[in-house]
Formats: sequence, structure tokens, C-alpha cells
Amino acid sequence: MDIESRLEISFFENIVPLNEKHHIFLVRHRESGKICVKKILSVYNKTVYDQLKEKPVPGIPKIIALYEENNTLILIEEYISGSTLQHLLDEGSGLSESEIDSYICQLCDIVSRLHSFDPPIIHRDIKPSNVLITPSGNVFLIDFNASRPEIAKDEDTSLLGTKGYAAPEQYGFGSSDKKTDIYAIGMLINTLLWGEYNHVVFKNSKYSKTIAKCTQLNPSDRYKSVSAITRSLSMGQSKASSFDGFRRFLPPGFRSGNPTNIIVSLPLYGLTIWLCCTFESQNTSSASILVLERISCFIIFFSAIAIFSDYLGICRIMPLCRSNKKVLIILGRLIFAIASTIVTLLTLFFIEAGLR
Repeated sequence: MDIESRLEISFFENIVPLNEKHHIFLVRHRESGKICVKKILSVYNKTVYDQLKEKPVPGIPKIIALYEENNTLILIEEYISGSTLQHLLDEGSGLSESEIDSYICQLCDIVSRLHSFDPPIIHRDIKPSNVLITPSGNVFLIDFNASRPEIAKDEDTSLLGTKGYAAPEQYGFGSSDKKTDIYAIGMLINTLLWGEYNHVVFKNSKYSKTIAKCTQLNPSDRYKSVSAITRSLSMGQSKASSFDGFRRFLPPGFRSGNPTNIIVSLPLYGLTIWLCCTFESQNTSSASILVLERISCFIIFFSAIAIFSDYLGICRIMPLCRSNKKVLIILGRLIFAIASTIVTLLTLFFIEAGLR
């Protein structure tokens, strides 16, 4: 490391470790105050980082500086606030089809840009923990430790990747290329549908054929490019039946089409409707006001259901519900439900006052 590089790196001071085991730290520039991420890597391909620094790719944290010394790479990159897909899955809230479509299409666009380099850059470790989602829903692909330029050779000499997402060729059965990332994207889609990693392809879904095509053992049987995945998803949307397009608007418990969920939901919804329809109030002075009170009761019940099931992503408008902590998410939904109830009751009060 030359004197200029030593001086440049000295301007970044550690604030807090983000992942001490993997030598990842949050740092601050002493003069500008800019917050960045510092990584100290022992496994890397410097050519990849040199290319990404020279030609930044939208959807990949910008590389601000990198320094190599004694087979170690010190990397300073842009800090991106957000949650990984793995974190979202761990929360157990699940992802809607529209969210999956958005995230995968954005990811494919990022990977397509990587594959357009000469030679193409192969990420080789696409998985939920390496896909970052910002609060505004933008996707970032992170962690290029296993990445390398595509090179012509008989087989990979070492396994770099994650079991379940790494393609067969990464285990020494061939050489990594663009189709290696396509395999991982297919496994990622499957994981998002199951809610956790599962080697069995998710059935009865518009994504099933896409996943199956992406994850063929023989690379030549997979899609030729990641853009083909995007086209496949678009075709799946256009070919979906009118019911499938309408299904996401169905009440919680019916959207998945799972018979068990439907059987459990039917009596619960039936009981709720019955309670609302038989609601009586001693202070009711007319039939019209009674109808309004029953409608308000219905709105309160079903607003609570919609909020706690995050129907159509409604909870995104509540800041606490976008937190990374489960306790705050639950608290946010509770506050949201209470606020919704208060608004409904106040509206009912003013309407009744106008009718009397």
C-alpha cells in the first residue's frame, strides 16, 4: 500500500462493527462526515472490484475506495439503508406477488448489467441475505466476495457460494458462467414463495415454470439470459386467469387458494358478519342510524384484519411497520388499528349528529 493510499484510508474512522466476524464496519469520513461501509476481505477477486469502481452499476453500492496489501483487500463502499430479503422472510410477514415481481425484475436488471461487462461479471452467490431492499422498495445486490469475471475453463476449482443457491457447476461439475446466476435467481424465487429455503419447486404458481427452467441441472437447459426471466414473469402475468389477477384483492385467508386457510377463514368471517348484522344499541334512535352503526362495526373488525395481515401492503404507510424489529412492527400495527377505530367512531359520531 503506497503512502497516498495509506493517507486516504486513514480518513475513515470506525464507528461500529456491522459484522465483526466477517470484518465489516460502519465508518465515517473525518472531513466530510459521510457514512460508509468498510470491508476487510481475504477472499476476493480484485478485478471485479476494480471494474465496479470504474463503472458503477445502479443497484450495487458504489465503491468509494479499495486498497490491497498482503493478500487482503480493504474496501470502502456506499452505505445503503434497508433490510435484506432474508430479514424480511425471517419476520414471517410474507411477500405478495407484486412485491416478488418487483424485486426479481429489479434484481434481473442489476445482474443483466453485470453480465454486460467484458468479460461478464458473475456474482455466484445470489441469495436472500445478499439482496437488500430499501424502505422505498429499491433493490440492491451486495457481497461480491465470490464473484469473478467469466472465464473459459473446464470446471470451477473451488466452491464459492451458498448451498442450495449454488449451481451444480460451482461444485466442480463445470465452469461458472451467466447461467450460474440464473440458477440462483430461480432458487431465490422459490424461497420467496415458500417463505424459507426449500429444494422442492413451489407448485400451483405462475412462477413454477420459470423456477423449473432456471434450475435445470444442465446449464444449456436454463434460460440464456436473465432478461429472459423478466420476460417469463411478464408472460406469466399476462397469461394468468382473471381470477388469478383478482385473487390478490380477496380477503386474507382466500388469496393463497390454500383449502386449509379457506376452511379456517370461512367460519371466522361468518361469525364476524353475523355479529355486525345483529349488533344492537340501546341509544339507537332510528333504523338508518342502526344501519350506520352496524356498518361501522363491520369496518372496525375488517380494518383490524386488514392491518394485522398487511392486506395489499397497507402497513407501508405506517412508519413503525417498516421497522427492522418485530416488536416495533407489531406495535405499529396495533397503533394503526387503534387509530383506524378512532377515525371510524368519530366519523360515525358526526354523521349521527347530523341525522339527529
